Amino acid sequence: MTLNSLILILLSVALGTGAQTLLKYAMTSSTVQAALLQPDLGARLLGVFFNPFVILGLALYAAGAVVWLFVLAKTPLSTAFPFTALAIVISILAGATIFHEQIDIFKIVAIILIATGILVLSVSQLKFSV
Repeated sequence: MTLNSLILILLSVALGTGAQTLLKYAMTSSTVQAALLQPDLGARLLGVFFNPFVILGLALYAAGAVVWLFVLAKTPLSTAFPFTALAIVISILAGATIFHEQIDIFKIVAIILIATGILVLSVSQLKFSV
């Protein structure tokens, strides 16, 4: 794997995690929560899908997908895909820091196992060249 491929992989993961974080922020905001209480389905959908954080979150997902296409064009799937598990680690940390979610021992163990798995699966592929 080249350094450029690794950068694109990490960018795609960051965009996907950023998208999840923005969508969580939007869906827990008072404006979206109020929209979800509307009796009319159309009003609920408009309240959700026209929220700027939902729009930005979906845009980040789209950008991440485009970046991922470039990754797949140059990197074996079995090399690139394990890195997407980093999104789990980042989302746990984002949940704790931004949304004040608890990190228990199970999440800590999961983070360690995921990081170890990525290292084991990918270390032989990390031959950096530009």
